[in-house]
Amino acid sequence: MRAGSRLTSRVSSYIPKDHLENIISFSDGIYSTPYGEFRVSLDRVEVIGDLRSLSIDLSKGFRIVFITPTLISPKIMIPPLRKIMDRYKSARVGYATFPIPGLIYSYALRLWNKVAPEDLMLTRPNDRDDIYSYRIAVMGTALTEIIDHRINVKTVIIGRDDKGRLRKSRGFVGYIILNTHHKSSRKAMEKALALAKHLGIGRGRGIGLGEVDITPKHPVLQ
Repeated sequence: MRAGSRLTSRVSSYIPKDHLENIISFSDGIYSTPYGEFRVSLDRVEVIGDLRSLSIDLSKGFRIVFITPTLISPKIMIPPLRKIMDRYKSARVGYATFPIPGLIYSYALRLWNKVAPEDLMLTRPNDRDDIYSYRIAVMGTALTEIIDHRINVKTVIIGRDDKGRLRKSRGFVGYIILNTHHKSSRKAMEKALALAKHLGIGRGRGIGLGEVDITPKHPVLQ
């Protein structure tokens, strides 16, 4: 990026209502960052709504478009048992190069539960968050029909290590069309994927990775 270049970006975040005033009152100016100084101006603020009303109809299938490279780890499907998790926590398996439905569901579910108040969390009675996430990952994969897909794998730079060397990972872009036949998974995803549409899926969302668009009732399924 050359000095003086003009860049446009969109920042999405979940913000409590009482903090909105801080965003709206954001002032243009020059801000110093680890990457240099930037003159920043705010074009507009868009408020989507609250979590209680956030939902998307997935009953007749849906299409997920992965706009920027998406990084999801298969290790999220390791059974949530301490002995097993400790045994494999250091295993280096990289990131998935295909959007396996259960992995997508599990990441979306954990994102929702990370920002939702306790009364809106998606779980089952007596289930910890990681246990319910595991259930969704397994059943969502087993009972989700993959109608169509076009996926490409991309190499992305995600930063530097402690020796200054570039850190690279493999992620995927493209689209996948799904139809979920597991009612519990579908009901949970109607909330969780509606949020992911705004906040993204997977790792590296803070640097622009994992941006997605989700369209219900895709024509191919009708």
